[in-house]
Amino acid sequence: MESLAERVISQKMHDIYEQAEKLKLMIWEAFEQEQDMLVWAKQIHPNDKYSDAEATFDGKTLRITVKDLPPRKTEVKNSSTRVPNRLLKAYWMGNIVSAIKKLNQKVKFNKALCIIKLISPTHKNWDVDNRAVSYILNALRISEVISGDDWKSVSLLLTGDQGNDPRTEITVLEYPEDVINSII
Repeated sequence: MESLAERVISQKMHDIYEQAEKLKLMIWEAFEQEQDMLVWAKQIHPNDKYSDAEATFDGKTLRITVKDLPPRKTEVKNSSTRVPNRLLKAYWMGNIVSAIKKLNQKVKFNKALCIIKLISPTHKNWDVDNRAVSYILNALRISEVISGDDWKSVSLLLTGDQGNDPRTEITVLEYPEDVINSII
């Protein structure tokens, strides 16, 4: 059983994490605004903007790597210490959409299977249903990779692994006709 001191320290660490995440995203927002100004002034091409995401497409499989992990859903709620939703949305959707645009080819799936793999350096187990992955699906929809984020357009598989290089690996492919036998 956790002592009162352990709970207080844990809460303080959680608050510090949320403040650091908020500051990181505020810096990212300012950086993005500067890049947009450079594009507007024609000093850089839109495809030369720095992004925390990269994408590849081999004609069948879209692979996107984001150099971050989606936040826990509890961190998305608006409050004075929590990260504002607009910053998370701008970061996640902006990076993924930008990476897909840099492919310079149309990527479209009739019904997609989207596999999201979170690689985290922590040994702690995390609940797969507590991660805010809706930004990822919304970015795929906005990029027209999928026609919608409803069950008729996309199925989702969320998994994780432990590693020293924290990141989110997103794999999108055409939904297999016999998905159960394809997995087994």
